[in-house]
Amino acid sequence: MRNDLGIKLIVVADIKKLIFYAAKGIKITETLDHIAIPVDKHHRGEKSGSHIQKGDSMNSLYEPHTPPNDIEHKEAADFICREIEKQLANKHDFKEIIIVADPNSLGFIRHQLGNNVKKLVTKELAKDLTHHSMQDVEGSIF
Repeated sequence: MRNDLGIKLIVVADIKKLIFYAAKGIKITETLDHIAIPVDKHHRGEKSGSHIQKGDSMNSLYEPHTPPNDIEHKEAADFICREIEKQLANKHDFKEIIIVADPNSLGFIRHQLGNNVKKLVTKELAKDLTHHSMQDVEGSIF
């Protein structure tokens, strides 16, 4: 029988926003942090006339045909994973992690998570709930 009494870290994210909640059992108890994800548009070309000027960009670091939207999702996922690790370092009593993110972001987050963090992930939900209330998030997860 599974013990649901441990403290859970709930991660609600999209490409621009990250929210951490703590839950005990099937009840969200508090909001831990609310973070705006820094958006870096350096990989998007600047429009000038009828063509795109690439200028000094970071496109060369990625596959030649990687869409800018995928690059933004990857960078946001890197940031989210670092913040999850910070939360785990600050509070060592989390027994599990639940991740809620839009489907595209969830795929990138899943790929970027370290093995130690992956072991704690017990549930993933492919929904964008960053603009919903804590009660809506709780209802969707539990």
